[in-house]
Order: sequence, then C-alpha cells, then structure tokens
Amino acid sequence: MKNSQLALIVSVLLVTIGTIAFGITNPNKEEYQKYGAAQLSQELQEKGCEKIPQSFGNFLQTQCKLLIEQMNPELQGLIEKNTQRKNFLLFSIYVTDLTLPTPLPSYHFETLAGLNHFWVLKAEEQNSSN
Repeated sequence: MKNSQLALIVSVLLVTIGTIAFGITNPNKEEYQKYGAAQLSQELQEKGCEKIPQSFGNFLQTQCKLLIEQMNPELQGLIEKNTQRKNFLLFSIYVTDLTLPTPLPSYHFETLAGLNHFWVLKAEEQNSSN
C-alpha cells in the first residue's frame, strides 16, 4: 500500500470519526431550553431585579431573584414556544425571539449548538417598538 493511499484512508477515517462525534454531541432542544432558561434567568435578575429601589434594603431584590429562580420551568416553556431550531446534524442554530411584559425588554438571540456546548452568536435587546 502506498503512503498516499494510507494517508487517504486515515483522512477518511478521521473525517468520519469527527462527523460522528459532532452528530452525537449536537445538543437537543431540551438541553437548549435548559440553557436558554438559565441565561434568561440571569439576564432578568441583572436587568430587572437590580432596578428595584433600595428603599427596603436588599430584601425586595433578593425576593425578586428567588422568584425568578423558581420560575425556571415557566422560562423553559417560554424558550420552547419562542425558539426555532435549524438542525444541520453536525450542529444546530437556535433562534429565539422573546417579547416580555413591560417594563422588561424584549430579546433576539441566535445560538450555535455543538459538541455539547452553546455559543451565543447574537444577543440583542430589542426596542419596545419592535
């Protein structure tokens, strides 16, 4: 067997193994919903709870954060209803558009999923007129 044939066989094997690895490690919709709910929870705590006046000390801010943490199942449902998945077998792209009640902002997210990870490609806070 010539070196060029061996190199070709090794290359094909590596590409095949890589393709299988990417396909197997492409996170599913449920994993994205958990990830998205955790990200949304963090954003709501930072942008929403922090706007509560300090007139009662940190009590109301703490209660706000606890309430948001308890809303995780509802946030996952909200993510599920407002997300489209583009599945390319080796990876997926999730597009999420969330319109939240006033005074909270609305958001547009585009997220790449692969290798059991998520990478936010775009995260935009939308104006209330959008």
